[in-house]
Amino acid sequence: MSTPINALRALTPEQIQSAAARTAGNPIARIARNAAGKTDIRSVALNRDRVQAVSHAYSHVVKSGKTTSQFASGRCWLFAGLNLFRMSAAERLGLEDFELSQTYLMFYDKLEKSNLFLEQIIDNPQLEVSSRLLDWLCAAPLNDGGQWDMFTNLIDKYGVVPKRIMPETFSSSNSVVMNQHITQKLRREAQMLRSKMQNGESADAIKVYKDAVMDDIYQMLTIHLGVPPTSFEWKWVNKEHKFHTDGEITPQQFRDKYCPIDLHDKACLIHCPQASKQIPAHYTVGFLGNVAGGREISYLNLPIETLKAAAVQMILDGKPVWFGCDVGKHLDRELGVLDLNLFDTELLYGTELLQEK
Repeated sequence: MSTPINALRALTPEQIQSAAARTAGNPIARIARNAAGKTDIRSVALNRDRVQAVSHAYSHVVKSGKTTSQFASGRCWLFAGLNLFRMSAAERLGLEDFELSQTYLMFYDKLEKSNLFLEQIIDNPQLEVSSRLLDWLCAAPLNDGGQWDMFTNLIDKYGVVPKRIMPETFSSSNSVVMNQHITQKLRREAQMLRSKMQNGESADAIKVYKDAVMDDIYQMLTIHLGVPPTSFEWKWVNKEHKFHTDGEITPQQFRDKYCPIDLHDKACLIHCPQASKQIPAHYTVGFLGNVAGGREISYLNLPIETLKAAAVQMILDGKPVWFGCDVGKHLDRELGVLDLNLFDTELLYGTELLQEK
């Protein structure tokens, strides 16, 4: 029998027996196992001292309106972006609360991402099938996620509409199947475009074919999300029960009249302390975006204290803060608390889990 090249050490029965004996002799592990067998592990590990210390009394609160929900989709960035000016729109309309259509922006985000993907395929005919860049482009060309500059691209180009003008659909709230089918279509057409280019077809022929593909993508999106309006009749009843009408209005006109916020005087701040990154410095991400010819993804890498100070100042000025965070960890939704010390997971498991940033 030949010896493995790397001589990797296999897990032995003796090691397993040792681990089993150690676990069997740990009463905390036994209690934790009993509890976790019937209860969500996060409930078992919930730190009651941290819960009791939580207070939702604040010196400054930004008016936010009712909580909105992305449901089973990855549109958090669109919801957060629209939350920046939905309440200012409510004030202009004389309403207590108001919500803009996330489905409308989702439609055009996916249409634009599809176009960008196909353009990137056309622009890089030299990529080999084994290319890491081609793998990355084809991996998830239509995912729900986005960045600040992608949000501003959509608002700049397409404006906004009230939610009732383009409401939620099953696929906007449950986007997995829609994304799978359109991604399948895009991968097929990427293969077709690469074949046509390799066969020497003209740039005009490539454009005609790609435009026809975009017609198909548009149709697929309408089936899942509905038809986005190019204009709509806008009428509403304000909080004093008075009827108002603004006649026929386009999404861009609605944006300018009721949501006049300057998105271009804002920047996306990050704190990336990796040794390979400088602070302060400006960064972007190649081949990431949604609108071809739109703003590139832009990050300012700054000290974490600067991010905190900027967030505090915006709240003091009565402005909402758009931020990105991995909220799937250290979060209790019912309590509304995001806290690294909210769960005693290390005590529960009897081992260290956390790392420094």
